[in-house]
Amino acid sequence: MPATALLAERPPLLVFSDPWGRHPSSCQHLVRYLLGRYQIIWVELIGVRRWRCDRATWRRGLEQLHRWWCNDKAGAANQQAPQVLRPCLWPSFRNRWLCQLNYWQIRRMLPRFTRPPVVVTTLPVVAGMVGTFRARRWIYYCPDDYSVWPGWDNHTLRRWERLLLARIDRLIVVNSLLLDKFNPLFTGPTLLLTHGVELNKFQQPIETQSPLPCPLTGRREQRPDVIPPRPWIVYWGLIDQRLDPALLGELAHRLSSGDCQASILLVGPQDRPPVGLTQMKNVYILPSIPYEHLPGLARQAAVLIAPYRQLAVTRAMQPLKFLEYLATGRPVVARRLPALEPWSDAADLVDTPAQFAQAVLHRLHCGLSAQQQVARRRLQAETWQVKAELFERWLFAD
Repeated sequence: MPATALLAERPPLLVFSDPWGRHPSSCQHLVRYLLGRYQIIWVELIGVRRWRCDRATWRRGLEQLHRWWCNDKAGAANQQAPQVLRPCLWPSFRNRWLCQLNYWQIRRMLPRFTRPPVVVTTLPVVAGMVGTFRARRWIYYCPDDYSVWPGWDNHTLRRWERLLLARIDRLIVVNSLLLDKFNPLFTGPTLLLTHGVELNKFQQPIETQSPLPCPLTGRREQRPDVIPPRPWIVYWGLIDQRLDPALLGELAHRLSSGDCQASILLVGPQDRPPVGLTQMKNVYILPSIPYEHLPGLARQAAVLIAPYRQLAVTRAMQPLKFLEYLATGRPVVARRLPALEPWSDAADLVDTPAQFAQAVLHRLHCGLSAQQQVARRRLQAETWQVKAELFERWLFAD
């Protein structure tokens, strides 16, 4: 049967989620494997953050204005993307009038579906739209505990989440803590779908990995651009309040007072990072690089780290980067979190700053152990393709 005929036979997929392509979220990874098989409409949502009069808020606002300005070209130049809609939304869902305004902006952009779509949302603020148009079913795919996410409008998100759970048909969560949280609140079908990894990207031979577009340079406060001394201890991802300055401070102190000369590289966008992080010796905060270049960054790293705090938000999350770290073949040292426990034989999971510093220094000298290398073979069953097949079945099966 021709592809166009298959698309006509299958129900469309309507997704409400984060801005497409801004960061590689788990929902984007899953949806990419469904492209070409379904008509997919991706609606970008904003309005989940708390407003602040600071540089980060203004920068994010200007970025969103640029995305709206280029809305007519959204996804048009990239065949590896769904049809992306960017409604001009008021950046808040706190009261009924703002919600009605935003819902009206969304509905006026939605196409006329020939068949009722399957609707997936990763954000609960669209709970008020359930039942306002024909849909085959509504599914809440929850990758994080938004009620405790730093910098977000937690009270509003909790309120919308309770309403959404009363109206959806199915629920998908990424770890057992979220499963325990929602079990008393939702009695319908629930699926536990842990994150996956792009093995072909992160396991490719070192000599064929894409190089970085330019030499890594970082800016420390009151210092010019420099090339950080090697070896490199690397973290990539959002640099925010979830990072633990105690872990990084102890490691930086051990590096500066010992014989080992190494640099700690924190690579990614900043969202109000912990105070004093930029003042630590041997710590370099660098801008984010394209997702495609992360394997090249891993090639240049001696150790990969996930220095998170023990918080409610970190205990309920499953970091996307962790399986990517494991796939690179580099030693990995991370804070012990519930979602990482199943991989305790494939990486060094620690509890205290002293353990963190000791584990990193040990891996700098000894590299990846044979036991950890063998344990990482389980990644073959954790690819995004495997996860997407289960995701597809749960979305469309009656």
